[in-house]
Amino acid sequence: MKYSYNKYSVILVIFLAAFNSSSMSAQPETNFNAIAKLIDASVNQILQKDILPGKINLEFNSSGEYSVFKNIMVLSLLKRNKKVEMNNKELNTLGYSIQNAKVSYNDIQKNGIFGGYSVSRSVALNGNYFITVNGEIKDTGKIELVKTDTVDYDELKNLENAAYPFTHAKIPSIPFFSSIWEPIIALGTVAVTIFLFFTVRSN
Repeated sequence: MKYSYNKYSVILVIFLAAFNSSSMSAQPETNFNAIAKLIDASVNQILQKDILPGKINLEFNSSGEYSVFKNIMVLSLLKRNKKVEMNNKELNTLGYSIQNAKVSYNDIQKNGIFGGYSVSRSVALNGNYFITVNGEIKDTGKIELVKTDTVDYDELKNLENAAYPFTHAKIPSIPFFSSIWEPIIALGTVAVTIFLFFTVRSN
């Protein structure tokens, strides 16, 4: 059987490609992991000042829901070749406190005619730190980091963790008129695709 390509078959391929491409997206990192990466980035910034030699006494002063990030702090220091102890005032000290870690969703957008919706995600970390060397305060500062990316609307619930309220944010509503026209466009697309399919076969 011979197959020939005409303008109808080209249009059919374009329709199918546009319809299927909406489902091909990478899995985004969770909100918890996004905050953890900001903590790791803040540790890197602090250590780049190179005023904290030797072993480190870590004073992680973030209580309550943020205490889960204490291990993240320790791992972040260890991977940068720092030996860490707790409650050892004789060592040089890094004091670290998280004041606020939050997630917000903004700017819901449609991904083309046949695609789903995407949302701009903003992850923010605020806190402060201090460094003492030989019992003297050598440095203090604020921690202010923000990361923004785009995630699929349908994935938002999967990015949050029920055990940690700070990973939750208000999910924006899909625009009303978009929700009305989407089924109509989808049905029209299916009808056109079927028509083109049988047209191509008849030729």
